[in-house]
Amino acid sequence: MKKKLVSFMCAVMAALCLAVSVPVQAYAALKDEIALQYIGISEISANLHFENGVAYCRGTTRAYKGYTVNLVVVLKRNNVEYARWEETVTYDTIILEKPCSITHGHVYQVVVTAYVYDSAGKLVETQTASTGVKAY
Repeated sequence: MKKKLVSFMCAVMAALCLAVSVPVQAYAALKDEIALQYIGISEISANLHFENGVAYCRGTTRAYKGYTVNLVVVLKRNNVEYARWEETVTYDTIILEKPCSITHGHVYQVVVTAYVYDSAGKLVETQTASTGVKAY
């Protein structure tokens, strides 16, 4: 009799646990919730690769009509600025790629920043892209 009572109580407890559980409504995120919103540029990217003691540092962006972009590409060594290049264009694509001599035993990263100005010369946007940290 005692075994039946224990079994019955376990069954009741299990049923209560299932009945009391609260369903959670799940939804998928909309595309525009995670999309980057640019004002005066259509994209920004950074790239870094090594070859024979040279780091090739690249930054790319494209300015929309009516905007001017100052693109700054910075090579960091051990998280400190090591080299820097800049280029400014209006309503055009910028591909700024520069080689830089490097040495072994350090970590490197490229950080690209686009400063976007409207036709009145007012800064309206700043966007940044970076590579991962790479050892050489």
